[in-house]
Amino acid sequence: MGCRTSGRLLALAVSVSVAIPGSALAWLHSVDGDAVEPTDRAFAVAVDGAGAVIAVGAVEGVGEQDFFATKLDPATGAAIWRRQIDGAASQSDTASFVAVDTSDDVLLAGTTETSPLETDFLAIKLDGATGGEVWRLQIDASASAVSDGADGLLVRGSGETIAVDPTFLVSRVDGVTGLEIWRREIDGTAVDTDRATTAHLDGSGGLIAAGTLSNVGTSDDFFVVKLDAGTGLEQWRAELDGGNGAADAALGVAIDATGDVFVCGRLDRPATGPDFAVLKFDGATGAEEWRRVVSGTGTGDEVATAVVLDASGDAFVAGLLDDAGAGRGIVVLKVDGSTGAEIWRREIDGSALGGSSDGGARLRFDSAGALFVGGVLENAGTAEDVFVSKLDPATGVELWRAEISGSSADRDGLASLTIDDSDDVVLSGFVDEIGTDRDLLVAKLDGTTGAEVWRHVRAGTFEDDFFSANDQARAVRLLAGGDVVVVGDLENEDSNHDFTVARIDGTNGSLGAMDGRILTFRDPSSPDKRKLKFQIKDALVATPWPGSPNDPRTAGATVRIANPTRLEEATLVIPGGAGWKGLGKPAGAEGYKYRAPKGVGPCTTIVAKPEHSLRAVCKAKAGPLPFSLDEASQGSLAVSARFGVAPPQCAVFGGLVVRDEPGNFKAKSATAEGSCP
Repeated sequence: MGCRTSGRLLALAVSVSVAIPGSALAWLHSVDGDAVEPTDRAFAVAVDGAGAVIAVGAVEGVGEQDFFATKLDPATGAAIWRRQIDGAASQSDTASFVAVDTSDDVLLAGTTETSPLETDFLAIKLDGATGGEVWRLQIDASASAVSDGADGLLVRGSGETIAVDPTFLVSRVDGVTGLEIWRREIDGTAVDTDRATTAHLDGSGGLIAAGTLSNVGTSDDFFVVKLDAGTGLEQWRAELDGGNGAADAALGVAIDATGDVFVCGRLDRPATGPDFAVLKFDGATGAEEWRRVVSGTGTGDEVATAVVLDASGDAFVAGLLDDAGAGRGIVVLKVDGSTGAEIWRREIDGSALGGSSDGGARLRFDSAGALFVGGVLENAGTAEDVFVSKLDPATGVELWRAEISGSSADRDGLASLTIDDSDDVVLSGFVDEIGTDRDLLVAKLDGTTGAEVWRHVRAGTFEDDFFSANDQARAVRLLAGGDVVVVGDLENEDSNHDFTVARIDGTNGSLGAMDGRILTFRDPSSPDKRKLKFQIKDALVATPWPGSPNDPRTAGATVRIANPTRLEEATLVIPGGAGWKGLGKPAGAEGYKYRAPKGVGPCTTIVAKPEHSLRAVCKAKAGPLPFSLDEASQGSLAVSARFGVAPPQCAVFGGLVVRDEPGNFKAKSATAEGSCP
C-alpha cells in the first residue's frame, strides 16, 4: 500500500529523544519495549510545576505489558527518569491516569491483571525527582481514578469483592500515605453489575458519584449518591427507573456554585425506549428539582453524555438523538438551571442519510463563554469525520463548523478537545489516510473563525498489504507559551507500536528544524536580481498524501526566509493549480514538483521528496522578493516551506557559513539545532 512517513519517525530499540529547538522548543520521545513486536502506548500526560512532562501508559516487557511512566525534560525531551513496573502476576498492566501533586510527586493509576480473567485497580506514587516508588495500592476492582484536588485520588468503578455481583465502588485514597481513607461499596438488589461512572467533590465536603445500580424488577437504574468526602458516609441517594426495566444510567455530573447537582444520562421509557435525560438534584437533600427527558422521532437509543454549567448556572447538555430517516445525530440543549425549561436546542448531524456513527460529543467554554462542541459526524463519501462547532451560548446559533477528514473514506476519531489561552481550539485523535491508514492527528483551529491554523498528521513506518497501520494521539496538554504536548503511539516496521510523546510548536504545528544541505541568497544592487536557493536534506522531510487537504496541487505552498536575530522576514506564496506535478504512483505518493507558469513568481521551482529532500529556487525577476542583505553581515538565515496548513519544514543555516557580506550569503550545511523564527 506504499506506506511512508508523515514527519519525524523513529523505530527504536529502547528509547530516544530528538531535541528540535524552534520558535518554541520541540522534540519527540519514543519508547520501544523489550518484547518481540511489543505493543507500547502512552495514554495520559501531566506537567509539573517546573514544566517537566510526565507521560504514562504501558510498554511490553518480556512477558506481558507493564505499567510505565517517564519524566521528560521540557526543553530537550530527554528522559529524566523512566519507571517500568510489573504487576504481581506478570500479566497485562496499564497506567491510564497521571497527576502531579503540590510537591511535584507523581500519582499514576490504571489496571493490573491478577490472572487472565481478573483485573485489579492499581495506584502508584513515584518520587518526582527520582522516579522511585513511594507507595503502591491495589484494590480488587474494575475501576479508574481522578484527582481529588488535594494530592489524593478518587477511585470509581465496580468492586470485585463479591465475584458474582460487582458493586458500585467509590474510594478515596490519601496521596501522602497511599492508604484508603475510606471505601464505599453499594450493591443493588439484583445479582448483576453495579458501576460508578463518575465522581466529583462538590467543594463543601461532599462527594457526588453517579452511575448504574442493578435492582430486581427494574434492571439497570440511573443512580446518584452523595457521600461525606471525609468519611464516605452516605448523605443521600437517588435511584431512578425509566419504567422499561432496562438501560437507565447516569453518565455525567456538574455541580453549581450552591452545591446543587446536575446529572445527565439516559432513562429507558416504555413508549420511546432509552432517552436523552438531564436532571437536577438539591445538593443538600438529594430531592429532585426538575427532570428534562428528550426523545427523537426515531426508535434508536438516545443518551446525554456531557453536561457543563455557565456562570449563571444554566446547563448545556450534549448527547445523541435519533430522528426517523436521519439516524442518530449529536444534539446540544441549553436548559434553564432553575426550572429545567429548554432555552434552545441545536442538532448537529452528518450528511450521511440514516447515519448512526455521529457521537462522542465534548463540550468546552472559551474565556468569553462561547460554547465549543466536538465529536464525530458520519458524512456521505467520507465516512466518520472529526468536527468542532462553535455555538452562541445565548441563542444556540452555530457560528462556525470545522470538519477534519483523512484522505481515505474511513473512520476518523477525536480523542481530546482543548481551548488554549488565546481561545483557539486544539484537538487530537486520528485520521485515516490513503497509503498510511490510521495516522496520529493534532490540529489547531482559529477560535474566532474556525479556520484551520495547522494540522500535524504523523504516520509510523509500518507497511503491510493486508493489515492496517494504527497510529493515534490519545491526550494533549498545553504548556505555558502555547506549545502542545501530545501522547499516543506510532506503529513502526521494526518495533510494532511505540509509546510516543511529542512537544509541538503551538504556533505552526511543527517539530522544528531539520538538516540543511545548502543555502544561497544574492542581493545585488538591483532588487530585481535577488535570488534565493536552498535545499533541506533530512529523513524528516514529509509531503502531504495526494488528495489530502494540504496537497499543494490544490492548497498551494509558501516559502519563508528570515533572519533570526534581525527579525527581518519575507513570505513567498506559491499558488495551487498550474505548475504542480505529483511524483510516483499514485501521483504525489513520492512527492511533488513545481515549475512556475510564465508570469507567476517569485518562486520558480520546488521539489519535495518524502524522507529525502526539499529544495526551492525563488527569483526576483519572476516576482517581488522583499528581503534584503544590506547589513554588514547576517550571522544566520532560516528558510522554510509549507504545504497548505501543514507544519512548516525549516532549516537554520548558521554553522558552516562560507560567505556573509552585504549582498551575498552562502552556507553549506545546517543542523537540526537552530532556531526557526
